[in-house]
Amino acid sequence: MFHEHSAGTTGPQVDERVHAIARVSSLIVWRMAPDGTPIETWASSRSTRGQACEPLSEAWLGRLHPEDRACVSLRWRRSVEEAAPFEAKYRLRQKDGSYRWARGRGTPLWNEDGTVREWIGTTVDIHDRIEAENLAALSSDRLRLALESTGLGIWDCDLRTGCIWLSQTAARIMGCAPRQTISIEEGWTFVHPEDVETIVTLRQKTVEARSRACFETRFRILRADNSEMVWVSCSARYDFDGAGKPVRLLGTVGDITEERKRQETLFRLAHYDHLTGLPNRRRLAQKAAEFLADGRGAALLLINLDGFRDINDRLGHDFGDELLQTVARQLRQCLPSEAILARVGSDEFAAVLPATADKATAAQAAERLQGAFAEPLCVGERMSDVSISIGVAIASPAAREVEALMVEADLALRAAKATGPASTHFFTRRLKDELSERQQLIDDLQAAVAENQFELYYQPQVRLGDRAVVAAEALLRWRHPVHGLMMPRDFLTVLGKSKWARSVGDWVIGKAAQDAATLAAEGHPLRIAVNLFAAQFRSNDLEHIVRDRLATHGLPGHLFEIEITEHVILSSDERTLGSLSAIRALGCSLAFDDYGTGYASLSMLKRFPLTRLKIDRSFIAQLCDNAADEAIVDAILSLGRTFDLAVTAEGVETPEQEEWLKRRGCGEAQGFLFGGAMPLVDLSRRFLASGTAAPCD
Repeated sequence: MFHEHSAGTTGPQVDERVHAIARVSSLIVWRMAPDGTPIETWASSRSTRGQACEPLSEAWLGRLHPEDRACVSLRWRRSVEEAAPFEAKYRLRQKDGSYRWARGRGTPLWNEDGTVREWIGTTVDIHDRIEAENLAALSSDRLRLALESTGLGIWDCDLRTGCIWLSQTAARIMGCAPRQTISIEEGWTFVHPEDVETIVTLRQKTVEARSRACFETRFRILRADNSEMVWVSCSARYDFDGAGKPVRLLGTVGDITEERKRQETLFRLAHYDHLTGLPNRRRLAQKAAEFLADGRGAALLLINLDGFRDINDRLGHDFGDELLQTVARQLRQCLPSEAILARVGSDEFAAVLPATADKATAAQAAERLQGAFAEPLCVGERMSDVSISIGVAIASPAAREVEALMVEADLALRAAKATGPASTHFFTRRLKDELSERQQLIDDLQAAVAENQFELYYQPQVRLGDRAVVAAEALLRWRHPVHGLMMPRDFLTVLGKSKWARSVGDWVIGKAAQDAATLAAEGHPLRIAVNLFAAQFRSNDLEHIVRDRLATHGLPGHLFEIEITEHVILSSDERTLGSLSAIRALGCSLAFDDYGTGYASLSMLKRFPLTRLKIDRSFIAQLCDNAADEAIVDAILSLGRTFDLAVTAEGVETPEQEEWLKRRGCGEAQGFLFGGAMPLVDLSRRFLASGTAAPCD
């Protein structure tokens, strides 16, 4: 080419132009004879980088880097022998002893007879470019190493050729043979069929937006080697040509199967019950929200296993766990497939029936569930008679609040439990109103405790022989700032279950002891009886409270009586018995209140240090007209004589009842015939000022 261009030009002109080319292009231009003998060299000072421009000979091979010398020498000699173009990259030693990369190229010029006339070539310094390429390759290697050390594989899809390049890690994740490329069609075969549409949609949106930003997704692949399903995380971005057409898709892929398993495990722990495998309350709420969102309504059945705590205590927790699993299976079999069954408490299950907005359908479902437990269940090797209570709440198609539905079902379940075992109750507005009233009552009780709004009223107890007032029962009243004086039936049940039961009960002991001491100081020593809360009997300090209050007010023990209900006696333990014995040792009397209305056995009369039986008013009301009531009262009076216990009849309202009791030998009575409950000052003025009160023995 050079030869053709310079044809017809004189030698000096050629030399001048070659020198000029060498100066402006930073290269060495050389000529050699056909056998490789050097003829002439032209060089720029910029091209030599401190290396002398000497006539070219094979001596230049001695300045090559030792690692390059043999290869370049062989290639040059072969080019001369074969008259073929020469090209090589090599490192040349500089004057300071360092090496720089250069590229040598040479080509033969031919005579008309086809023989080589001479060689002409160039040597150009490419050191800076080689260094830049090496640095780029090093950076690329470092990036690939960094990515693959984290388990990320790299892939590069050329959309023009339809080929996907895979790194070793990417190929290993996909279970491919360790080859460099696969086709796009083959790549799609790895994707799980259920995830293809998601990926296609994501890619289409990215291409339509001409977005060069990275997009990420997670999907399943089926490994090529064993079809094992693997979860992967993929991050990728598109490259577009000048016309906006996607030409390349570059990304990373990572195996997240173990991470996914950990997430699924955590999800199950957070959303499913480990014992039954059923969804828990949180998962139920999520599914119920989905059902309500579709606008077709739903019914929620809250199901409680009656008496489960007793079963656990009697037969053990292992049996209890097996029973719960059996109940779960039984419930599942009775519900439609679209229903969601969950375990929401230790002995509670819940079922959500989607698209159920009418009471009749929900009632049928509840009836099927109740019917499934009409016969004993086979639990392991034991037949167990189990019943359930069900509370039902129905959400209208417009309802959206899951929590409100749960509250309504819970209120309905409470109503069902109050009715008795194996009951079903539907939510009504009245249940919500009662809850609001109860909550308002609790709030008001808190204020009552803080502001000392409680008072004690006293109902006299008379000796039937002469109607002398010998005792009085202290009865709690609440001076409500809005509702006025409230009776025990309006608040006592709620107060007894509250955290203030013990503190109010201890106040009653102290106040009654103080009032009894006041009466005694006025010359009217009456026995004052108090009713206590169950929480006080469960405490460890009842004996100490009684002893302290008696000592504080200087009241003798025989003027103080504690009334015990059957519930306390039946649920008592040795600690309670010991506390009562210690109180009895203080001289206080112990009365069994409402005797005959429950299940207390005669052995209780021997076991507990009782001093008195109180006949419940239900046996007194029809005493003169009902032979059965007469027989019961006669029997209680006989027990009193047998066990040397005093007897007090409650609810005496007519002279006939009074006369009957006197004839049968009943010692004391209380009731409206003798006076209702009243403040202490009225008791003192009305019954004691005349001095007719009989002193206690």
